[in-house]
Order: sequence, then structure tokens, then C-alpha cells
Amino acid sequence: KEKFGLNLTSAGFNATVFIQIASMIGAPLGGLLADALRKRYPGGRMMVQGIGTLLGTPFIFACGYLRQLAALQIAMVLFGLCKGIHDSNIVAGMYDVVPPARRGSAVGMLNFIGWIGAGFCTWLIGYATDNGVPMSTSISAMALIYITVATLFFISAFRFAPRDVRR
Repeated sequence: KEKFGLNLTSAGFNATVFIQIASMIGAPLGGLLADALRKRYPGGRMMVQGIGTLLGTPFIFACGYLRQLAALQIAMVLFGLCKGIHDSNIVAGMYDVVPPARRGSAVGMLNFIGWIGAGFCTWLIGYATDNGVPMSTSISAMALIYITVATLFFISAFRFAPRDVRR
């Protein structure tokens, strides 16, 4: 709203529609890719999550950095596509390494950790903004978290999944 001089309706629309529609396209693509990779590699689904996260990194950076609305919309579409690729395998990738008897607890913990992380990052961005850090800088800095998360997915896919996956 402030950065681009938009009214609240237009700001809300722009902040959600591009990412969400692209995510809806990325999710089935990520699912198809993950199923294909899983046939060849035990950690194939986690690899796809890592790929989606890593490819989304420059676009989340761009979402904070860009100053032209049209360029931002393109970055949000590309970020949303990568987000959908990642999101398509959140539960399926976990099911590759968690035994059936523990899957309910695992999904509960996965959601718990996700909500804690999302809440903490929201608070952190608000805190940084209240203390003089431009919100755009905070959003761009999220790319560091994406790189870390992508690295963890690749480590899990190559190090742990081959050990844990039941063929």
C-alpha cells in the first residue's frame, strides 16, 4: 500500500492473487516431478522441496527489493510457482521417512513447527520495521532463511532419506 501508493483493496489483491494462483499451478507440477524423482531416488520428494525452495530464493529477495509494481508482480508469480512446487510435497515427503504408526504425530509436529516459524518471522519483521529496518529489507532478508531451508532439504534427501525410506 505505502510502497506503491495503492488503496487497500488493490494492495490486498496484489499481495495475494499472483502468488496464490501461481502456487496452484506449481503444486501439481511439483507433485508430478516428485513422484517421478521418487521412483529413481529415495529422497526424490525432498529433492523437489529443496529445488522449489532454492529456485524461489531469488524471487522472495526480489519481492522486497523491486520498486516497480509490474516487476514485483512477475517476481510474485515466479515465487508462487516455486512455493507450489515445494508445498506439493510437504506431507508426501515426510511420509517417505516416517512410519505409518507415527504419521499423525509427525503431521501435528510439522504444523506446530510451521506455525511457530511463521509467527516468529511475522513478529521479527514487525520488530525490525518498528526499529527502523525497512519492511522491504526484511522481506528480502527472508532469502537467507530460504537458502538455509533448501540446504536442509538437500541434506535430508541425500543423507537421511536413503537410510529411512522403505522401498
